[in-house]
Amino acid sequence: MWGPYLNVELKQRIDAFLKRSFCYGFTKQTYEIQTFIDSTMHDLFKKIKAPDHCLFHLLPPRRPLHQTLREIVHGFELPSYKYKLDKQSFPLLN
Repeated sequence: MWGPYLNVELKQRIDAFLKRSFCYGFTKQTYEIQTFIDSTMHDLFKKIKAPDHCLFHLLPPRRPLHQTLREIVHGFELPSYKYKLDKQSFPLLN
């Protein structure tokens, strides 16, 4: 959500504010902004995966379930990679 829009300086300022709030007794434990960002992103993705959620239609289609070697976290198809522009970013030296 808003995590990618915060640069390092803003995250440090928010962390300093949260640390001061603990030092002055406004909270009973210390918090970090990255913890809030991670938990919020995780909760949002869990909610979006429900078919009745308003953002569900933005997700890619589900991939067919077949035997896998590791646990599937989301079960959606990932977009296929079709372009070679970044693979050929350097000209070939002859």
